[in-house]
Amino acid sequence: MRPLVASVAALVCALPATSWAQRACDDERDRIEDAVNRFREDDFEGAERGLTFASRSCPTDPSIEGLLGLAQSRTGHLVEAERHLQAALASARHPWIVENRPVLERRLGELQGRLGSLMVTADARDAVLLLPD
Repeated sequence: MRPLVASVAALVCALPATSWAQRACDDERDRIEDAVNRFREDDFEGAERGLTFASRSCPTDPSIEGLLGLAQSRTGHLVEAERHLQAALASARHPWIVENRPVLERRLGELQGRLGSLMVTADARDAVLLLPD
């Protein structure tokens, strides 16, 4: 098993899914538990879908943000993953974040090593910028 997959699998398997899900948002508990189970089964796309819905209903829960960021990092949605991991890590006192900070920070660092930014300014009216794939 690759190191990141092993780290994420260990992190997710260590989660007490029911207790943190109840704290997160009672209405989304089943969806969150299903997403965590999908994560455990390496179904990162299914986990991402479930956690995306849960994050819309419970937008202030850092544990959902963290798990969503981890799932998105595995499905290739790197910009979104970076945003969610940063949001999760901003909650310095949240118990789940405190416990899982090393994994979240490591993954964020790996993502940021693969991402960049570009700022383009132009005086030309109606300028078009084309970026190849």
